[in-house]
Amino acid sequence: GDTSSPGPITAWAAPSISRLSWNGRLIATRKQPDGALSGQLPGPVPFSLPTLTGWRFKAEAPEAQLSYNDSSWTLADHPVTTNPTPPVTTPVLYADDYGFHHGFVWYRGHFTATGSETGVTLTANGGSHGAFSVWLNGVFLGSIAQGTKQTSTNPATPQTRTFSFPSGVLRSGADNVIAVLTQNSGHDEDGAYNAPPIDSQKNPRGLLGAALQGSTATVTWRLQGNRGGENPVDRVRGPYNATGLYGTNHGWHLPGYPDASWTPVSLPDDWTTRGLSAGVGWYRTTFTLHLPSRSYIPIAVQLDTLPNGSSAKSRAFIFINGWLMGQYDNLLGPQHQFYVPAGILNQNGSNTIAIAEWALEATGGGLGRVSLVALGDQAGGVPVKLVPSPGYGNLR
Repeated sequence: GDTSSPGPITAWAAPSISRLSWNGRLIATRKQPDGALSGQLPGPVPFSLPTLTGWRFKAEAPEAQLSYNDSSWTLADHPVTTNPTPPVTTPVLYADDYGFHHGFVWYRGHFTATGSETGVTLTANGGSHGAFSVWLNGVFLGSIAQGTKQTSTNPATPQTRTFSFPSGVLRSGADNVIAVLTQNSGHDEDGAYNAPPIDSQKNPRGLLGAALQGSTATVTWRLQGNRGGENPVDRVRGPYNATGLYGTNHGWHLPGYPDASWTPVSLPDDWTTRGLSAGVGWYRTTFTLHLPSRSYIPIAVQLDTLPNGSSAKSRAFIFINGWLMGQYDNLLGPQHQFYVPAGILNQNGSNTIAIAEWALEATGGGLGRVSLVALGDQAGGVPVKLVPSPGYGNLR
């Protein structure tokens, strides 16, 4: 059993019973006049949680840059789809059609500019609370965050937006790259088989269409999601743990990743003070726990509001020892605490925390204070073994 404070216990048992044990340990007792045994149960042992310091930071999203080599990515060349939803443009760009069914998917569209191009119109569907960000030749054009409601009869609606090309960015007569980072927040539930819209769980994710404005130049698209696609490299943590970001595809979230060359930072951290714009950046640190044995102490990671305010369009993805524990959305909320189960969390040893921060606007990046909080403290508990999980050295 568990106890939140020391307290008495009284047991009425057979006359032959002369001793009591609690969680495998004998407790001192005395016999009462009515034959009952009385004693005192122990309470929790005092403990403390470490302050999270020693943070290191590195910006990623090289996929947005013109110079990035995407030749190994999957070519989007399907003229038709088996999905019942017809594409807005061809070739088909649905992420599912190319083996990427969850998390982030990058698209890169190459075209030789005539000089008359004024922008690009994109249609995307990332599900309820999905989002996408767009760049031209490494210059940020903008982002869209999707709807706030999704039910079996009201599925997420695709979003269409035209992004204008800034003056001086287009390279006439040369290769240009439109880069799009899309987030698939999940498919619709299969619960509306007899109510319109029927089969909404089949709605595609990712880009549904893409068209240049002011030109009929051909755009060649390639896409990349989680490493391995339908055959993820990390078989222990599973497919939903692999987000498709550059960092997770290269092991930045894993224990043992060599981050000594990353930039030391302290939290809270506002990207605008360091000249950083929209995109993705990673924070990492380690901490050691020494929690009392024979105790039940649930631990959560707490993220405070971003330093640039609660209206900043930013999302954080929290990894503990390589496991994705949750997503913090600075706009949606209200969750700030993310519970980490024992077994994932090493309660008596070293732990690694990695947080991927996605800023959807030029002034939205950064990370508020991050701390460990105890959600309870009881003497007792059940021993939990660590889940055997591969580190960077096993998966690189």
